[in-house]
Amino acid sequence: MELSETQQFKKKKKIKSLFKMGLNKIAIFLRKTWQINRFREVIISTFRCPLVSEMILCSGFFEERDYFQASSDFRYNCNGGQNLKILKLVGIYNYTWTSSYAQFYCNVRNNNCTCCVRVEKYRIPGTHWHAKIMIGKENNGRPIVAIIGSSNITRRAFGIHRKFNFESDVIFWDDTIDDIRRFINNSLENRESRYEVIVSDYNQEDRRNYSLSLDEKILKLERDILEIARREL
Repeated sequence: MELSETQQFKKKKKIKSLFKMGLNKIAIFLRKTWQINRFREVIISTFRCPLVSEMILCSGFFEERDYFQASSDFRYNCNGGQNLKILKLVGIYNYTWTSSYAQFYCNVRNNNCTCCVRVEKYRIPGTHWHAKIMIGKENNGRPIVAIIGSSNITRRAFGIHRKFNFESDVIFWDDTIDDIRRFINNSLENRESRYEVIVSDYNQEDRRNYSLSLDEKILKLERDILEIARREL
């Protein structure tokens, strides 16, 4: 049975919509004021988002001191164990930060109910890990939000203090998911700093992307990280 023009249009629209599902948006920004910290906002929102069942957080430095504890922002509302969230931490740059990294891991674990959040700690052999990466995935293993940038989990980069670092980060997200789009928009839409944010679509058809989706690229990045990382108990 031949489809009518209207039915054909709807079918093409549905296929096009399905094709666009997945990581499809990119935002690039430079932090220039201490009051606005988009990196922090997106990291915390990802951790607290019920849709994110697994999150990998990589940093060269996890700061846990008397005057600043990054772990205090990693608190998840207990849901009685209905949806377990797995947080995988990967670090660090040098042995000087070993105790701070260990304390961050312990504090995040202690701040959350074990039936709701499982925290895993990974170390790169020989240290010298300097990449700052976050990937948030839903329960089917598909990435729905990610960050690659220059910001560490430290007071100057992750905190909101007058003594801050000028940092540049890139966010990738699935704009078809309402909850993800909402907290990304809340972070990016600031008229006072509208010139410092660049938002664009990901073009899978660009030959330089080799027809690979952003999902595929981000998942490959995650595999590369976990292949060299060693879990510490």
